[in-house]
This record gives sequence, C-alpha cells and structure tokens, in this order.
Amino acid sequence: MMDRRSLVAGSAAGLAALVAGTSSGGPASADEVPPAAIDALRGISRSLSAMVNNCTEAGCPLVEQVRTAIKTHYKANGRFPDFVEVGYDVFLAVYDWHLRARVEPKVVRRPEGRMTIVFMFTTVVLRNDVADNYVSVAYDAR
Repeated sequence: MMDRRSLVAGSAAGLAALVAGTSSGGPASADEVPPAAIDALRGISRSLSAMVNNCTEAGCPLVEQVRTAIKTHYKANGRFPDFVEVGYDVFLAVYDWHLRARVEPKVVRRPEGRMTIVFMFTTVVLRNDVADNYVSVAYDAR
C-alpha cells in the first residue's frame, strides 16, 4: 500500500503498479499492467501538469494584457486601478485563471447590468460592444 505522498509524487509507472497491485491483491510487475490503464494514467498526468502549468493555454496572453493595463496604471498613479473594461474572451480568460489558480472568482452583476469579476484588487468589467480580445486602459472611479 502506498501512502498519499508517494502517490502524488510518484510517476505514471508507480501509479500503474498501484492500480494493478490493488486489483490483483498483490504487487504486480510492469508486464502485468494493461496498456489501457497506463494510457489512462498518462492522461491524468497530462491533466495535472496542465493544471500546474496554467500559462500553456491560449487564455494566458489575454490575462497578461489585463495585468499590463493594471501595471501601467499602478506605475503612473501609485495605486491599483478601480476598473478595467474587457471583451468576452478576456473576461472568460480571467475567470478561467481563477479556476486554475484555485481562487474563488467573485463575479457580480452591476446595477447597470454589466458582469464584473475582481482580479488583483481591480474590477474587470465585461463589455458587449467591443472586440472579444479588447482590454481598455485601466481607470479609477473618480
């Protein structure tokens, strides 16, 4: 029986041995592991790697555009901006970033009907009248 730390830190072959060992009642050699189990474990390994390395997906450059807008405002004003307006794809990329980073997304519908999400102390506002990859200049409420 493997402990949790060994299971998480182990390789796909170690996981395959664990699966084969629990199904047959004892440890098994690598020759006894079915290829389907190895393929399934490799798929799990790829999924876990994608979760850890979350900037390999297409949404990461869009999130970087939002960070750049926030950083520009911060450098000019010495504080984080209150708002950044974005298009649909950027809004979803920010939402997906929250899910991958395991940060609870705080999505709110404003009184004027626009959807917002808080990202790095700034409220990201979804606009429907702009291009999908649009990122505005960050601004304050005043």
